Amino acid sequence: MPHPEQVEHLTVQAMKEAGIDPAIIYAYEKTGRLVTEDNQHLLSEADLDEWQAAIEEYEMKRRKHTKPPDYPIGTVAMYGPDDKTTTKIAAGVILHDGADAIIKRWVATGVTTNPKVRQEMKDFFLQHGVNSVAVSEGNMGCPHEEGLDFPHGEDCPFCPFWKGKQGSNRRD
Repeated sequence: MPHPEQVEHLTVQAMKEAGIDPAIIYAYEKTGRLVTEDNQHLLSEADLDEWQAAIEEYEMKRRKHTKPPDYPIGTVAMYGPDDKTTTKIAAGVILHDGADAIIKRWVATGVTTNPKVRQEMKDFFLQHGVNSVAVSEGNMGCPHEEGLDFPHGEDCPFCPFWKGKQGSNRRD
């Protein structure tokens, strides 16, 4: 029979691998309990209060360590005719809280690997003194722009893959 601390360690590792909310993992480590909607009626009021206090403690610690953005910040969004093929990159710079983004776009096949595009993007961010950059994980939509390339509220007629998945016509 494994030692209880080993069982707890393996359980925590499995929870992390499964993508469980870190606050729940923290509360489990602190209280030794996993509380769900299905089992909370089995716990005493004191046990539930202890669990909730651990969740709140975790969230308070996170808030203290989360610093505000260090402006100017940069953004990189990728677009393409489908979710696999990137043909457009839009880089943005936000100089301060509430400022409109300064946008620069590149459109080409192989845009993500093009050395010229990479250098121009780097220069764009350096020119504006960007301190950090957030990058989309993949394509956010088609390379055509609603209102410019096709009417607002409609699907892009050129990119059937994105039908109902983007812009003001998005259907979740």
